Amino acid sequence: MPKTKSRKRKHVLGSEINLDNDLEYLEKVVLGDGTDIFEQKDEKVDNDEVPIPECKLPAWVDESDLDKNEIEKSVREKKFLNVMKKPKWSEKSQSQKKDTNILQKSGDLILKSKSLEQGNIHMKKVNDLNIQSFREGSVNVVKFHPHSSVGMVGGLSGVLSLFQVDGTENTKLHSIKFLKFPVTCASFVKDAEEVIVGSKYSRCLHTFNLMTGQTYKVSNYRTGTVREIKKVVVSPDDKVIGVCGPTGKIYLLSTTTKECIDSLQMNENVTSLAFNADGSRMYSIGDEGDVYIWDMNTRQCIQKFTDDGSINGTAIDVSSNNSLLACGSNTGVVNIYDINKVMSNNFTPLKILYNIRNPITGVKFNPTSEILCISSYHKENTIRLVHLGSMTVYQNFPQDKQKVGLVNCVDFSPNSGYFAVGDEKRRAHLFRLKYYGHLSDDQLQITKYLEYICKDYDFTHSSLHD
Repeated sequence: MPKTKSRKRKHVLGSEINLDNDLEYLEKVVLGDGTDIFEQKDEKVDNDEVPIPECKLPAWVDESDLDKNEIEKSVREKKFLNVMKKPKWSEKSQSQKKDTNILQKSGDLILKSKSLEQGNIHMKKVNDLNIQSFREGSVNVVKFHPHSSVGMVGGLSGVLSLFQVDGTENTKLHSIKFLKFPVTCASFVKDAEEVIVGSKYSRCLHTFNLMTGQTYKVSNYRTGTVREIKKVVVSPDDKVIGVCGPTGKIYLLSTTTKECIDSLQMNENVTSLAFNADGSRMYSIGDEGDVYIWDMNTRQCIQKFTDDGSINGTAIDVSSNNSLLACGSNTGVVNIYDINKVMSNNFTPLKILYNIRNPITGVKFNPTSEILCISSYHKENTIRLVHLGSMTVYQNFPQDKQKVGLVNCVDFSPNSGYFAVGDEKRRAHLFRLKYYGHLSDDQLQITKYLEYICKDYDFTHSSLHD
């Protein structure tokens, strides 16, 4: 029997798989069943917080990065201006710019004029400088401290007082009495830390130190042959004290030692002295009307001239800007000279003032060289203020309510904000010049310091016996 070949059984893929089951399986794989959809929906509903992708902001915003609309607008404006030009009505006028600048400031909208006006001077009479004292007697000295708001008043009673100047209270800081020593002249020396006091009734001087409160008497031998101290003037460089002596003598004292270091001689009795701004020259006038100009380095007279129309010279002063020289005489005439021309041989006064008919006893420039005060003690209220810009006299000073009696002395504060007048009835009248400002912060600090140290001074121990 022939052998039969064994056939290998062919295996057909999936032959052993149930087709129905296979179809269901494939449908689930490809299409999925309905339960998945509901499960996914339920999961979305249950999850309340759905993560939202964060939108990151730029680190900075560049103003030059404009969007398309802005870029297009800018380009159109430039093209328009290039073709049509900018209309004038859209530009700000100069007056509008000034108004805008003013409104951007926090100060007063009404600004004062740059220069002092002529005609009428705006000033107000305030409380007397020595309102808390009146012990000085006939006032011969009114001086303002050059670096603070402190005023000094002295008189024939021998009392010298210091006050804090504010125009209202004028608080007294200190008083000192020099026994048997009527005060006729005084001035600040040594950078205003000391006061030198003189009297035409005595040969000696007294000094008062503002820092320590101590007083010293300058002995006769130190002042040499000085017989009387009619007037003392301190040079601006604070090196020399000029003293008007008898018989035409001008004594020069050292501000440190108070010793007589030199003397100058005039051919007539000296009546008044003044230094220029840097102390390099001294001007003196005598009772015959002659003016002497001295070089303080060589101590020589470098010029001499007769004051125009003067018979008896009585007063002299130099402006702080070294431009004007004022000379007064016994006829009541005041001459104002250009100081740069008095060294020549042919010159005349810039202005001759005839406003006072009595002998002139005082001429005084203010620190800004804008005002000249002229006065006489031979008649009550004989005082005038001169506007130097126009060389005219102010018409509203003194008024009836501003009576100042017989004027012995005058002075301006460092900033010219205050003006003081001393009379024979113990009063130091005080006026506020409204054009000028207040003191600087440094000056106020010095004032407070002087007020502080003066509290420790003892009035009784400061008395001196001559």
